[in-house]
Amino acid sequence: SHRTWCPGCRRAVDQEETVINDEDDPVHLGCGWILEEEGLPAAPTGSGRIMGEDLAAIDRLPGAEADWLAAQRAVLSALPGGSGLL
Repeated sequence: SHRTWCPGCRRAVDQEETVINDEDDPVHLGCGWILEEEGLPAAPTGSGRIMGEDLAAIDRLPGAEADWLAAQRAVLSALPGGSGLL
């Protein structure tokens, strides 16, 4: 999980208690300390997440890698100038 921690107040700080300074650092409105971000922030939707059929290759299901490579080849062949490269 993720939290924003104030070393001055020694507590987790809500988003409503935070502003961003000129150096793009989060600052606690209550005391003025630069906040520390702990943990991993939530990833934006679809950012580097593997879903659907691509999971089969990661899980090493039989034939999944060959299917994935064939799909990639089809994508590359569909690009302009890609028909003679593969």
